[in-house]
Amino acid sequence: MKQTSYYGIFENEQKFYTKNLTTGSAFFNESLLRLDSVEYRYFDPTRSKFAAGLKKKMGLVFHDGDVVLYLGASHGYTVSYLSDIIGLKGIIFAVDSAYKVFRSLFHVSTLRHNVIPIYADAAKPASYARNICAVDVIYQDIAQKEQADIFDANYALYAKEGAVGILVVKARSIDVTAQPSKVTEGVKKKMLALGYTVLETKMLDPFEQDHALMIVTKGERLKKKSSTHTA
Repeated sequence: MKQTSYYGIFENEQKFYTKNLTTGSAFFNESLLRLDSVEYRYFDPTRSKFAAGLKKKMGLVFHDGDVVLYLGASHGYTVSYLSDIIGLKGIIFAVDSAYKVFRSLFHVSTLRHNVIPIYADAAKPASYARNICAVDVIYQDIAQKEQADIFDANYALYAKEGAVGILVVKARSIDVTAQPSKVTEGVKKKMLALGYTVLETKMLDPFEQDHALMIVTKGERLKKKSSTHTA
């Protein structure tokens, strides 16, 4: 097992792993690997857009102790890996409005004490203002049509100066008739018009069809630290 250039991400036989924050617990039937008294969890790029972005060698920067707002947390699969990465000094505010998946997310949070589940609609960010603080990273993975506007509303309320944004662009949720690459380019233009710097955009095939990952910011945080944490 070797440490990759991504903070908190390890590699073994061309597969990515994180150190398991809750040793012995596999919430999603993921493979566990124990080496030198350390337990690692396999991070499957076909189950997580974030892991797919790692495979695409994108500059996905997280640090020990980061405060993260995760919009569209679903069952908590990717959330649980970010929980491993940021450690107990960090916090993930995990937002979802679907009750069935929220129950799974809540179960994840009962053992992962750096995950705070919030039952709310990401399109109404003011509704959970009492529950969170300013954040270092906003990660958005939602199926609503106005994905750029929803991200911007959350960024305006909760982002620290220079916070990083990671958007999963779900092209078919925006326009089912258009080519995903063209939809993604449209989202990029919208983010630029909203005043963001778009640092990187990549389609996630073959791991995730019709999805892209976009990294944005309005400050210098990523530029200063990316040299030590990107592949």
